[in-house]
Amino acid sequence: MTLIVLGAGVTGLTFANSVNASVKIFEQSEEAGGYCRTTKRGPYTWDRAGHFFHFRDMRMKSFFERHVLGENYVSVKKHTLIYFNKNWIDFPFQSNIHQLPKSDYITCLIDAYLASKSEVDNSSFKAFVRSKYGRGISDRFLIPYNEKLYATDLNNLEASSMGRFFPDVDFDDIILQPLQKGAESYNSTFLYPKKGASQLIDFLVGALPQNAELNLNSPVSSINLIDKTVTVGEETFEYSTLVSTTPLNRLIKLCGLKEQDDLKELTANAVLVYNIGFDSETVKKFHWAYFPGDEVFYRVGSYDHIFGDPFASLYVEIGLPKGEFDPSNFGLERVVEDLKRVGIIPHTANVVDFEKVIMDPAYVHITSSAERRKLELFDVLREADVYSVGRYGEWKYCSIEDNMLDAINVAEKISKKLGTNLREFWI
Repeated sequence: MTLIVLGAGVTGLTFANSVNASVKIFEQSEEAGGYCRTTKRGPYTWDRAGHFFHFRDMRMKSFFERHVLGENYVSVKKHTLIYFNKNWIDFPFQSNIHQLPKSDYITCLIDAYLASKSEVDNSSFKAFVRSKYGRGISDRFLIPYNEKLYATDLNNLEASSMGRFFPDVDFDDIILQPLQKGAESYNSTFLYPKKGASQLIDFLVGALPQNAELNLNSPVSSINLIDKTVTVGEETFEYSTLVSTTPLNRLIKLCGLKEQDDLKELTANAVLVYNIGFDSETVKKFHWAYFPGDEVFYRVGSYDHIFGDPFASLYVEIGLPKGEFDPSNFGLERVVEDLKRVGIIPHTANVVDFEKVIMDPAYVHITSSAERRKLELFDVLREADVYSVGRYGEWKYCSIEDNMLDAINVAEKISKKLGTNLREFWI
């Protein structure tokens, strides 16, 4: 019997490249990659929103540099901004309040000082940021921005929802920041492939061993955990171990478990992405910027600033409650109007080309009930030799690097069960 993998995104392909056994990969789309795909049209290169490669694991960084990137990449010192009340300030907000108008700075500074003298409230994400940084910083940026991103009340989220991705600073850092050259964060420097994020997918597909079979346009219709079978179209396949990168809530429904009736804890937002190419350059230069105000988008990224191209090539992200995709509320015309209003592109700029992508799910909601529920579901799945892996399989917030490392770890566990060595393709 063969190992079966659901999903030919980064996680599924990394697993298939790591385990030393026969693997069948089933991908519902017509191409591999999942959200890690690239559109190349004319002078524009667009991902499914920005994928910027930054590393904590030196083994993975070396793998990327030697096998994926070669000489076909740019190394970039990150320049990120926040648009607040018609002013541009450096990111993160809490480190750069000294760049705000004087009245806002004083209010934020006093509130941050008072917060530093009290206990941090970890009862929710909203309570955490208010008790950690005070209302001045929280109500001006941290709360409105993240509520636009997650498309939910932050009282619904755990204090640790963003983990290491949240730029946590102390009051001393806030005070001393005007003396510093800039605030460092986990991704202060990033690598970007010149062919876009699909450069990684192209390598992973090309590196698949002969005993790995990639099946595109192959959506799974059902999974039988008792018989240990997967049905694709009119065919049924037996598995010894199933590795799924499908979103956890969808996986449970495919399995026909009674637990599917109680998945209300597993919530997420969706993100509507506009990739837009213009006939003129950007006015404001940044790699990406954050928008806590009444703009329709919460974040905008600039490919042209990364590559040094002469024409504006932007990705624009709009956070939506799950299932809310009314184009009349989030149309291209409104997006372009707001891009001009905040001064990213000139008022004379015209759209040359664009694409619209729905990412659903996009950011999962980390809650205590979701954490308890998914652990219960993992136990049920594990009894049937099913591993749910990856950002959506494990229902978590993580990076591409994390997904790859998780896939390698699962491959190592399964290889031990099979009595085989791990195929260390990244060496």
